[in-house]
Amino acid sequence: MEKKRSISFVFLRHQIIFAALIILTLTVSSILLYRAQWNSLRKDYTYQTERSAERTAALMERQEDYMTDIFWSVVNNYDGLW
Repeated sequence: MEKKRSISFVFLRHQIIFAALIILTLTVSSILLYRAQWNSLRKDYTYQTERSAERTAALMERQEDYMTDIFWSVVNNYDGLW
């Protein structure tokens, strides 16, 4: 003989299962959104770091050229300092 479940018990069980599915869906979507944002942020920081390195390298090359020009102008125009 099979036990009969009351309608309120069945309804409560379905509500609990539905709430658990909603919580699971929210948790999974939150984790996926967090990972997507983290990857985007990491790519942005990498790009900014590379751009800063390129700008710094260009600036250092210009400064090196200026220093070389100054050095050769001093050596050539003043008959050398040595």
